[in-house]
Amino acid sequence: MFFSNKQNRMTMFGMFILFGMFVACSKRMDTHLEQLTRDLYGARIEIPNDISCIYGDLLDSSEYVFLVYLDQQTCTECTVGHLPLWEYMIKQCDKYSTSVKVDIVIEAQELENEILVKIKELNFPKRVFIDTNQKFRSENQKFADYPLTHIVLLDKERRVIVIGDPTRRVEINNLVIKKFESDFNSKFES
Repeated sequence: MFFSNKQNRMTMFGMFILFGMFVACSKRMDTHLEQLTRDLYGARIEIPNDISCIYGDLLDSSEYVFLVYLDQQTCTECTVGHLPLWEYMIKQCDKYSTSVKVDIVIEAQELENEILVKIKELNFPKRVFIDTNQKFRSENQKFADYPLTHIVLLDKERRVIVIGDPTRRVEINNLVIKKFESDFNSKFES
């Protein structure tokens, strides 16, 4: 039998300890992430004036802004490859006559030309900022190091109203669309 010798019992005991540590750490991470998202909801997010806008119109009159923040740990090329999905997202939002755009803040020393070309080819309203000295992160302390919180929907006052990527998560997409439907319907009820 497996538990017959001392070495096997010690191995099983070690496995139970590791499993217990994993479960405890996992719960702690979930609790920490929940706290971070609670802190982020309603927070005002600003793009500092001294960050270079390398593409798009600096004048901002959008009712809503999807903010996509790419820190140095994020694979910029991977994220840019996924950005065409935003075109569909913006078209969904446009059904409700909502003024929506995407602001992309890239934390990097420089941006490869081919990545900038890919971004410019995308057919939706956007601005692209390059942050060479982590100014965005330092002025927006509510942003965490978790990539799950690096895409947010901001209202006209630039307060966070939705956290998450609506192009990759159906629940977030549904939440965003419900928000726009609600706003659209309330305009006609007034």
